[in-house]
Amino acid sequence: LESQAAATAESARPAASNPPPTAVPASAIKKGRLSYNEQRDWGLIEAQIQAAEAQAQELEQQMKRPDMLADHKGLGELAHKLAVVHVEVAALYERWAQLEAKQGGTG
Repeated sequence: LESQAAATAESARPAASNPPPTAVPASAIKKGRLSYNEQRDWGLIEAQIQAAEAQAQELEQQMKRPDMLADHKGLGELAHKLAVVHVEVAALYERWAQLEAKQGGTG
């Protein structure tokens, strides 16, 4: 049962805890100044990434608890939540890369 739970936990985990930003085609991004909304996003995105990664770590810790390993249904729910959080983290990194590319790679 523990090996099944570990396999479930591993399958929900991405290859790296900090996925690299997704490459955005240079032709798709107009370099220059960020709009008001983009500036706001830029100012908040690092904190959003940190919060999402902290949430992922918390879910991973919950999945390692012995009582959770014994609860396949609860473990499955946590694995699903973890997968959703990983998708959110990846989207945030992609947005960060887009904003950085738009402003010419300066930060």
